[in-house]
Amino acid sequence: MRRPLITMLILASLGGCAVAPQGPVEQPPPIDPPATCTSAPQCDAMWTEALIQVQQLSGMRIQLATDTFAQTYRANRSGRLTATIKRVPRPQGGTSFDAEFSCVRCGTLPYKAANLFSANLKAVGERYAK
Repeated sequence: MRRPLITMLILASLGGCAVAPQGPVEQPPPIDPPATCTSAPQCDAMWTEALIQVQQLSGMRIQLATDTFAQTYRANRSGRLTATIKRVPRPQGGTSFDAEFSCVRCGTLPYKAANLFSANLKAVGERYAK
């Protein structure tokens, strides 16, 4: 007699966790291609800007940075972006700047941050392309 009662109480308490989503779910935007560079001065300027942008867009300081990789501190609460960026040589020449933003309960914000990151780096790269 006790066993079915305990089972029913557990199922009833778990049923409260299953909540329908509020309103329509926003679809993530397409991710823009990563920014690329072709010369050493252009790549260095874009990497410097990447280190600035990743902190500004995420609101988190950089925890680890090398000349090809950087990551911010991990968020200690939901609603905060964290980021990882990489400077990756391309097989056809040049370098690409890959960024990955993540966040708990932020919807499409990580996708928007990645696109803004790429757009800002491309703007810096254009100054050196000429």
